[in-house]
Amino acid sequence: MLPGRGAHRFPGRGTGAPGWDTYDTQRHTTMRIAQDWSLTHDLRAAERHAWHR
Repeated sequence: MLPGRGAHRFPGRGTGAPGWDTYDTQRHTTMRIAQDWSLTHDLRAAERHAWHR
């Protein structure tokens, strides 16, 4: 995708809200921006746990 091409599809465009819940350290929810946008919970859990050992 070219820079700026996805801006017109931003879920909350024009409202000031992104269209998904705020990030919190319990769920580690992340928006994956690709061909389709999707919420992912704890995407890098294995890496995060490795740092806490």
